[in-house]
Amino acid sequence: MYYTAPLFTSLFFCLHAFNQKRSVWLKILPLIPLGFFGVLLVNRPSFSEVGFGYSSAALLSALFLSLASLSLKGLGKRGEPSERTIFYFSLTCCITAAVLFPLESKPYKSFLDPIFILLALFTVLQQFCVTLGWGRGSTLLNCVFQFSGVPFAVMFGVLLFNERLGLSAIFGMAVLLASELVAVLIMQKKPHSVNGKK
Repeated sequence: MYYTAPLFTSLFFCLHAFNQKRSVWLKILPLIPLGFFGVLLVNRPSFSEVGFGYSSAALLSALFLSLASLSLKGLGKRGEPSERTIFYFSLTCCITAAVLFPLESKPYKSFLDPIFILLALFTVLQQFCVTLGWGRGSTLLNCVFQFSGVPFAVMFGVLLFNERLGLSAIFGMAVLLASELVAVLIMQKKPHSVNGKK
């Protein structure tokens, strides 16, 4: 459900573009549902094991992620520096954590825990890349590459946790990688279309 975010983003983007009578990069558009199909093949989601509430929360999370991505695009168009965006994002997270921390029933052992430090570091790096990509890159192209977390997760699962890939997952990975490869080829043929235009 979380990976429906690119579908939301592309839908909102296209509706806004049509409303503004602007052109849309149509060659990229079919790659977004194709990538999502690849995610379905890899993850093979089942709603029998989780309740409606958790599924709804994941879908709502995807919607919020989509709106956040479009907000980053808007900030990029206004020339907002990525560093300032990341600073305010981090500041908001710190304030929110400070408010919620006393409500935790189980106290955290140590902020110097290596896993906690790695989590914080990777989150900041991820936010920097996301802010830079959405602010300056093509909206629809970003939607295609938003699925790239799945191949990385699969790769880490195989290398670190000895997970095995089924036929469906292998085919899904092939679909995902093919959609991203085609997106790169299209981008190279038309490098001036970085803002999602034809």
